[in-house]
Amino acid sequence: PIYHVDSPQRYSAKNKIEIGEKVWVGDGVVLLGNTVIGFGSIVSPRSVLGSNYPNNCMLMGYPARIIRQDIIWDRTETDPDKIQDKSYWKYTVHEK
Repeated sequence: PIYHVDSPQRYSAKNKIEIGEKVWVGDGVVLLGNTVIGFGSIVSPRSVLGSNYPNNCMLMGYPARIIRQDIIWDRTETDPDKIQDKSYWKYTVHEK
């Protein structure tokens, strides 16, 4: 939250935004209040998110929707057999 230095007046929205570990967020993405992005996901540029999104999925659009599930990505390695840390390789889980 963002407060004024002299008072408890709150300037920022009361709705939280949570971004999981190893999430790739493209340029110009808008995150609305109450947005939750699960770990290992990718958000395409200029998408608008305002909901709860699961892990390891690709999100795109206005409003954003899941366009791929059960995805993984790595910043440097192009050969999946050479990736050392596979701890984030998980199937997408939709919470109820």
